[in-house]
Amino acid sequence: MTTPIPLEPYYDSIHARLGAILGATHAHLGEPSAVMDKDGRAHPHAALYPSPGWQHGVSRGGDVDQIALTFQVTAAGGDTARALRAVDRVREALTGFTPSSPGLCCGHLAEVDSYDPGPLRIGRDVQPARYYAPLLWSGLIWLPEGGTP
Repeated sequence: MTTPIPLEPYYDSIHARLGAILGATHAHLGEPSAVMDKDGRAHPHAALYPSPGWQHGVSRGGDVDQIALTFQVTAAGGDTARALRAVDRVREALTGFTPSSPGLCCGHLAEVDSYDPGPLRIGRDVQPARYYAPLLWSGLIWLPEGGTP
């Protein structure tokens, strides 16, 4: 029997973890609305962009018994130092973190090994400009022995 996997609780758990480390007003699901510091520059913040994944159902004893998910967290700030603080806080929050999702087993999160985000980028489409780095993360989800989500 193939079981579709609901992803919303999984990503809610990751979003909550980011909020616990960066502060709830500095962790965003999707497009961020940055809080400005007293100098008018964006406070360090992060935006989680969930991936729908390879949405094949999971089956016990079938071809697909686990699903690997890769998603993006963009770490940003109003200048280089703030953006790098955001990167550090995202890594602190997510490296080795195990998301929770009712009815599923979840593996630890890790940055994608083969991905280098490169230098900080500057987003000039918002004012004031934001410095940012898109970080890619991966994790596994699977059904517990004899369980369904």
